[in-house]
Amino acid sequence: MKIDDLPLYMLSSFGHAGIDWTHSLLDMHKDIVIMPAFSFFRTLHKIQKINKISLNKLSDPKYASELLGNMFYIDVSYQLKRRKFLFDINQKKIFTESIYDYLLNNKGLLIKDLFFAIHYAFCKTHKIDINKKKCIVAHEHVAWHFPKYKKYFNAKNIIIYRDPKAVLGGGILRMKNLNKSKKINSYQMDTMFLHMFSAYRLFKLEKNNLYSLTNELMHKNLKLEMSKLANWMNINFSETMLEQS
Repeated sequence: MKIDDLPLYMLSSFGHAGIDWTHSLLDMHKDIVIMPAFSFFRTLHKIQKINKISLNKLSDPKYASELLGNMFYIDVSYQLKRRKFLFDINQKKIFTESIYDYLLNNKGLLIKDLFFAIHYAFCKTHKIDINKKKCIVAHEHVAWHFPKYKKYFNAKNIIIYRDPKAVLGGGILRMKNLNKSKKINSYQMDTMFLHMFSAYRLFKLEKNNLYSLTNELMHKNLKLEMSKLANWMNINFSETMLEQS
């Protein structure tokens, strides 16, 4: 089994709806490859817009493997508990070499090759047997990246909704706690509404490629909701889907 033969699901959010919790419920399922929440297209944006590096430079397997290895091991953005997956220099070495091997032997669309190279290297680093997996779940956090997943990977989407009042309340509290002024600014408020409206738009446009989870229903009967999700994903329900990792 090649990793790029596995069906792909993008896990995204309505905004402060419980995406990290949902991720943790899928994390230990034996049929799923799921990396920590590094967000692939956000990472590409960081490389291009923040680090000012052309994606064309990543067509060189040596350059790409070293850049990605260093980024995931050193960059502070990937040291958060929910994103970190390289814990020592030996893991970094295996990850970097595996990125290089994959890119050297696969010369398709660059964005697809980079995505699968990262997941292939993650599996190699953590001794995950790809042949025993049935799908990949990619945590992208925000819904507006889904058209790219559909375009490049023919992916389906799992999205988590929540009562909008709770979403806004939780988001405002978090932003206020992050800001020195203890006030939320207009940009942060606009971003929260953008998360919500993009998720609603996705629901309307992509019903055949989308499965919606509702935070409140998950808390009411988690086993029922996760059983229905497993059936939609064509995997067996597992008791691991009831315990966060």
